[in-house]
Amino acid sequence: MSEYLTGFALNSRAANYGDGCFTTIRVVGGHPQLLGYHVKRLKADCQTLGIDYPDHIEGEILAIAEKSVMQGVVKVVISRGDGGRGYSPRDCGAAKVYLSEHAYPEHYDAKRAHGVVLSLSDVRLSKQPLLAGAKHLNRLEQVLIKRAMPDDVDDCLVLDTAGAVIEASAGNLFAFSPVQNGWITPLLTECGVKGVMRAAVIDYFAQQNVQVEERELSVDHLLTCSRLFICNALMGMMPVKTVKINDTVVYASEPNSAEFNQLCADFCDWMSQR
Repeated sequence: MSEYLTGFALNSRAANYGDGCFTTIRVVGGHPQLLGYHVKRLKADCQTLGIDYPDHIEGEILAIAEKSVMQGVVKVVISRGDGGRGYSPRDCGAAKVYLSEHAYPEHYDAKRAHGVVLSLSDVRLSKQPLLAGAKHLNRLEQVLIKRAMPDDVDDCLVLDTAGAVIEASAGNLFAFSPVQNGWITPLLTECGVKGVMRAAVIDYFAQQNVQVEERELSVDHLLTCSRLFICNALMGMMPVKTVKINDTVVYASEPNSAEFNQLCADFCDWMSQR
């Protein structure tokens, strides 16, 4: 069975090496949103890391979510287990699952109404195709990004070491390109996290016969786009109001246009059925 997240053992693979994966689920009225997407991603990440997926997770998530009257957050951490002083997982025990409950970050609602301000992070993501897409427990790059982020912005655009746009520090990125007359999102074959909300947005667009392309994206190309939003499983679709580079505004957009508000409303209706 799983444990509530009160602390790892001293020989925990998760605590010592970040050897595991996690997901964060928004709960509304006792219903864990996009649960199927979360489970699919956890299974994929366990496969990437060579961890046996614990099949009891879904039932335990549902049991915890049922206690949430309004809205909250359930975090699921899967560790390879305990044991072994060195890097090799050969003598490690069975995988362990840790569950924790949290309050929903209410500030997301205000930011969604007013739009977010982004800067361009000086911290670059290293390329590692073997881990690309996975939400593994080693998040030191994101820690460095957040540590360096200016106080007057809401998040950062993050590039890889070759200068391609990858994501925000805590969410994925979508942009509407007038040239292509469609939505684009960065290709994540060498680094970055393939978020649950990113997958849901791509599926939604496909069902609506709306073009969306995963492609390599430069900063210059991004700044020609007419609409940007970032997303994750808690914030949903978050419109970008401003992008700043070295304190200079290089992109600005109306965050709460009628068109975007309708897109968000239609997507929320679709998502509530998942």
